Amino acid sequence: MENKIYVEESEINILSQEKGKGIISEIEKQIKYYNKNPFPEKTKQWFSQKYKAFINFINPDGKIEDEVNIEIINKFKKPDLLDEIKKELDKDHKEDNNLKLTTFLIAISGLQKNSKRRISEAVTSDSSVGKDNLFKTVLKHLPSGVAIFLTNATQPTLEDDIKDKK
Repeated sequence: MENKIYVEESEINILSQEKGKGIISEIEKQIKYYNKNPFPEKTKQWFSQKYKAFINFINPDGKIEDEVNIEIINKFKKPDLLDEIKKELDKDHKEDNNLKLTTFLIAISGLQKNSKRRISEAVTSDSSVGKDNLFKTVLKHLPSGVAIFLTNATQPTLEDDIKDKK
């Protein structure tokens, strides 16, 4: 197997909407070049920064950058992925299925490199209906250190005290 760069079709569609149709041929040209030549870390950084897209760099041993196996990536392409996520979230938070899955998807949007693709959410409801549990359940499944759980924070707290947090 040779080096490969793979860009999801959805990412190409987003890029073409943002930068015009010409971007598709430019990306294809870059992919052809880098698939024939080894790509060092500098190339990965340049390609990712230039196109600001989720780009997979697949090594000859079939592993994607950061040693993630292609089999793991394929699990994310399963048609019942949201059902699997729901089952996992159900272990700690019952009911609220639409809100639970929406909150999870919004939370993982914060992990994207391109800040334009991140989204946020405000959940309001009566006291003691499970809002804290909902967020704690979702945040439990994110990498540690990428989020902070706050309730009733003031604007100065958000601007000053946690500005370096994601």
